[in-house]
Amino acid sequence: MEATDWTRERAEAAVHLIKPLSHPSRLLIMEALADGKAKSARTLARISGLSLSSMSKHLSLLSRSGFITPEPRSNRVCSFSLSAEFAPALVSLLAALASLSGAGAKGSKLSS
Repeated sequence: MEATDWTRERAEAAVHLIKPLSHPSRLLIMEALADGKAKSARTLARISGLSLSSMSKHLSLLSRSGFITPEPRSNRVCSFSLSAEFAPALVSLLAALASLSGAGAKGSKLSS
């Protein structure tokens, strides 16, 4: 894509798309789901080190944003999986950008 292809509307759409991923915990959730296997909130909380209540809030936002889909397994248990076809590629891209930036190290070009 050429730099001249960016319009205000396209830039706003891109920001709207990536804003839900602008929290480290949500990126960890997306990374955990990138293997294509559905996982419970409890499993995702254990993987990410979050409390179950914090995990619930992050899962709700990602679900409303269309990144993940809840899959009921019983009356009180849901599993979650990636719902957007582009989500694994987006997670990989963000990980690559973080690596290029020195993983957010002070003084890196992308961390300011």
